[in-house]
Amino acid sequence: GAGGLPPPAACDEGPPAALPPELVLPVPGYRTAAAADSAPAAAMAELSIVNALHLPLVQRKYPNAFVSYTWQLDPQADGRLLGARLREQLGRTDVIYRTTCPAWDHTASAPLPLILEGERRLPYPEAFEAVLLQLYVWHLDSPAAAPDGTLLGSASVRLSPLLSGFSEVDGYFHILPPSAGTDVSGPVEADGASGQIRVKLRPCHASFILETQPIIGKEPAPEADAAGDGEDLVQTGA
Repeated sequence: GAGGLPPPAACDEGPPAALPPELVLPVPGYRTAAAADSAPAAAMAELSIVNALHLPLVQRKYPNAFVSYTWQLDPQADGRLLGARLREQLGRTDVIYRTTCPAWDHTASAPLPLILEGERRLPYPEAFEAVLLQLYVWHLDSPAAAPDGTLLGSASVRLSPLLSGFSEVDGYFHILPPSAGTDVSGPVEADGASGQIRVKLRPCHASFILETQPIIGKEPAPEADAAGDGEDLVQTGA
């Protein structure tokens, strides 16, 4: 009737079907659907650690070699890496036993690091000039010693050639003997030249690839005379 009770409050109808997006607590390593839709695609790189040549002997024995790798900031660049995890190991190859010329044929995809220069985040491809792929070559005494190893040397791969129109970096890079300032742990065995390592790296985000490649196109054809029908125009390259 007119004097009946009012309808029950919303809180009496049970909990909502879902929390508002701003109240959903993010789980480390995951994003909400709304965040995934609004965030730009991550810049990725495909890398391949192919093989090494002329690795040093370890105590007059052939090494059991593997490689670990990570992103680093180019010492000549002004800026810093964003995110502590970007300084940690991105991955490692398998161990190739008893040879100074191991062939790993290791491939992986890795997100390119975020670079901050002052208060400005460097976009790609501009940020290629500030990024290094740092590789560490290790010797494993025995399978039982994994994952610890003896450092044989390190190599740095600059990404700056990608700014000059190259679609990928592919070549052999010198493996430098470890020094007292090397930011890794483990004993040092190698002394002198430590060989070469072949690495291939290619950005696989389409927009970055297009921006780093020169654009080759035809000049626009001249417009037809306003009084003519355009039949006298000669098209080239057909």
